[in-house]
Amino acid sequence: MNKQKTSIYKKADLIVLPENIVGTNCANCKWINLESNYCSHPKIGLVLSDSAERMCCAYWDNDKVVRPWGDSVYKSVILVKAKIFKKEK
Repeated sequence: MNKQKTSIYKKADLIVLPENIVGTNCANCKWINLESNYCSHPKIGLVLSDSAERMCCAYWDNDKVVRPWGDSVYKSVILVKAKIFKKEK
């Protein structure tokens, strides 16, 4: 990946969702406590006003998210998945 693309991806926080995540919402975010509906992100830190399944924000994250512009571990995962995808076609 070239530096220009990496910069664009990083600024946009372009991610690859985990395989079992269809869409992003507070219910599948790493910051939410579903029992209390509390978001523990340092810039949020409050109880959600609506259902976690119906809410989402720019700070959504999940421990299994892959960031293509991230460190070499993430790049390796993407390269492996890309090779598998090409073989399946």
